[in-house]
Amino acid sequence: MALQARTMRSVVAVACAVLLVLAGCSGFAGSGDSTPSETFTPAPVPEDRATLAPGLEADGVTDPRRLGRAHGRALDDRSYRLVANHTIRYPNGTARSALRVDIRLDAERRYLTTVRAGGHAGPGLLGQPPARGTFWSNGSVYAVALTRDNETTYNRFQPPDGYAGTWPYWIRGVALNGAPGEDTTRLFAAMDVTVVERTAVNGTARYIVRGREARPRGLPVPGSLTDPRNATVRAVVRDDGLVERYRLRYTANASTGPVTVVRAVRYEGVGSTTVERPSWFARTQ
Repeated sequence: MALQARTMRSVVAVACAVLLVLAGCSGFAGSGDSTPSETFTPAPVPEDRATLAPGLEADGVTDPRRLGRAHGRALDDRSYRLVANHTIRYPNGTARSALRVDIRLDAERRYLTTVRAGGHAGPGLLGQPPARGTFWSNGSVYAVALTRDNETTYNRFQPPDGYAGTWPYWIRGVALNGAPGEDTTRLFAAMDVTVVERTAVNGTARYIVRGREARPRGLPVPGSLTDPRNATVRAVVRDDGLVERYRLRYTANASTGPVTVVRAVRYEGVGSTTVERPSWFARTQ
């Protein structure tokens, strides 16, 4: 049991080290954007409508910080599911690095997080990829099911520094580039949004925004890559400022040449997400 506890602490410690190396840029890379297909029927936004959402007007995102604050407020103290897929691919389509993070967070801040890492240069927060980890906590008890080399181990653990393994760690340090509001602010501060269209989902207004890079140095670039360029973004924004999803794509240079980076993030079940103790918890020690 002591050996298993030390193993779990080492896994979480490795995760902290990886994030420090990556300077909080979400490690990076995943298995692709698994966003479910939706049918949008966009229409131009009337030019005479001054404000569509906080920081968003008909001609684009005019105040990234205001939009970011509104996005954060829409999630504060509420339950939600956050899914982030980050990929880095070579020109032939082969994945250099892959990271998928699926976080369910309830109003009591219980969480269930599933992390998958892959690619020969993939993030090592679970150890050498490919690897999969499912983490659960009710705020006082922490448990993990870790799968590597086709073998799964089950353990309980305590965050070694009071942070790694907690719900803010998975959201701010792994899935996103900071807290949700900060991530949104940084994204739109780096992009020049010039296209805004209005659509509806279940009768509720949504705004589809598209843009290109304005400040490449502001992009969330993994530490091993350089020269980000040719960035594009597509996002869906609610009128209260919640950025329900975005897909950022750009080119950068790895040591072997150019690669394509895709960062896809989405939020679901805001206010209605629940978290139950996983069935495998009984196997932990």
